[in-house]
Amino acid sequence: MVQPSFPLHTYHREVLHQNPYWSYCKDRYGLTDSPASSASLEADYFYAHTPGSVLVVPLTEQGEWVVVRQDRYLMQRTIYEFPGGGVHAEQTPLEAAQQELQEETGLQAQYWKKLGEFNPCKGLTDENCTVYLAQQLSPVTSGSEDPFERLQAVTCTQKQIEDWIDQGDFGCGMSLAAWTLVRRYEGGIQKS
Repeated sequence: MVQPSFPLHTYHREVLHQNPYWSYCKDRYGLTDSPASSASLEADYFYAHTPGSVLVVPLTEQGEWVVVRQDRYLMQRTIYEFPGGGVHAEQTPLEAAQQELQEETGLQAQYWKKLGEFNPCKGLTDENCTVYLAQQLSPVTSGSEDPFERLQAVTCTQKQIEDWIDQGDFGCGMSLAAWTLVRRYEGGIQKS
């Protein structure tokens, strides 16, 4: 939400490239509160625009976490991370979270709790990531339709996640932010 007295104004927006996942945009923006005596302060800003993203933090009845082990092209390595993905224009964040949990882990959840929201990279994107805790899990048919999305669901303990963080193997910044939200909420996790 933009603050009513926010000092920056968008004068013009141009979409430079668009694909099914995001748009690369160029905005012309400037200060709205610059003194009348000063020259107009304007600049170009380039960024990725998305409809948003979600991360799901699944917790089993045994108190273990479900993560995915995924090959990440840009990192040129395999890492552990929480299931997640983009929100499509016709979806709510919760619907996207439910879809991602099923596609990436083969699970569905009966209990969903929104833990928070954050921007994953404030200087490069206007994306808003919504994080959900998922509990009361049960298996369903799954499968990603993306042949490049090579992943495997893994059940692990809190200590394993923290060890992977220390080793750099839990290397997704969005998953690290989600883990912070989980750790802050831990007292409210439903006990089986």
